[in-house]
Amino acid sequence: MFDLTGEWLGLLAALSDNFDPETGEYSHDPDELEEAFAALGEDVEAKLAGCAHVLKRLKADSAMVAEEEKRLAARRKRLDASRQRLEERVRELMLLTDTPRVKTPTISLTLAKASMRVEVVGPVPAQYLTTPVMPEPKPMLAEIKKAIRAGVAVPGASLVEGRRSLRIS
Repeated sequence: MFDLTGEWLGLLAALSDNFDPETGEYSHDPDELEEAFAALGEDVEAKLAGCAHVLKRLKADSAMVAEEEKRLAARRKRLDASRQRLEERVRELMLLTDTPRVKTPTISLTLAKASMRVEVVGPVPAQYLTTPVMPEPKPMLAEIKKAIRAGVAVPGASLVEGRRSLRIS
């Protein structure tokens, strides 16, 4: 394609270089130039048709890949949901049976100690809200937690025990 473009530009340049504007004639034989353009025209049509076929194939491949992406995303979502459900059941069973650790030659399960988390139950002071306030300010949980641990009473917030997480190694 690039070669044909160069050849076309070369022929056009040759055409303009060999034209005498005073006489209105070409210094080369016009039949020779016409034959060169005709031969090049057939090559161009064949190349353009070939490119059109490649373009159609690329478009079809792109659509196929997009469909496969959707299918794989849905599959990943189902797998994640199954994993979360099973993980929650294992965690609950370990809590109910008071089994903080399971260790076998191939795998270990551990219920991590629950960390304290901030629970916001009402409006908190402005100093503990995010800025800018668009669309609405949100509590800065890390700052609230730090303040409560330092002994500062933060209205509308308290520390509560979080969930014990499951670690699998």
